[in-house]
Amino acid sequence: MRTLTITATINDDGHLRLDVPTDLPPGPVEIVLAIDANARGARRDVRELRGLGREIWQRIDAQTYVNGIRDEWDR
Repeated sequence: MRTLTITATINDDGHLRLDVPTDLPPGPVEIVLAIDANARGARRDVRELRGLGREIWQRIDAQTYVNGIRDEWDR
């Protein structure tokens, strides 16, 4: 017996699509579905987003950026 873990999404219409590795032999299989109650609809803290995307702004001076945006408004 081989154990295989696959992450899948259940659509709003109740359909589940599984993409399995192509090296599995054809034939009948038994599927065990484990539902993580915390995975769906879990509330998250907005503070977890702190610092997300900071690398995008590393080489950009904030004041220069704002001045450029204001110049675009005046055109």
